[in-house]
Amino acid sequence: LKATNRDADRCDLSYFFGILKNIQQQRDDDAIREYCRNRYNYLQMLDMQRKNDPEQQPASIDDIISMLEKAVSKKSQIVKELSIRKAREWTVELMKNYSYMGSLKKKLSDALGKLNHLNLEQKQKAWS
Repeated sequence: LKATNRDADRCDLSYFFGILKNIQQQRDDDAIREYCRNRYNYLQMLDMQRKNDPEQQPASIDDIISMLEKAVSKKSQIVKELSIRKAREWTVELMKNYSYMGSLKKKLSDALGKLNHLNLEQKQKAWS
């Protein structure tokens, strides 16, 4: 009302739709800026956290077994390769903590044996 009282040319619909268009454009720009700030700051924060936390919890036998279970039960080749690679890395890390490998092998074989939903072929693939 203040704008129309000052200038009579502003009493048409195009003026008000122009205002609405500018408001909508400003909201869209703010939403895009907020999304980018959240996304990229979050990714940077994760990278910094990974770099600052070099001593993470070592993988347990249960973690390794769950990765191997995913490797033999999932259909996707990418998931299989990734889970096998991760299970190998974790096994190597775990082997550094054991002086006698027989006990580690025994624990892994017992954990694989407890998986009732896998058949014998899948268990043999996981073991290899």
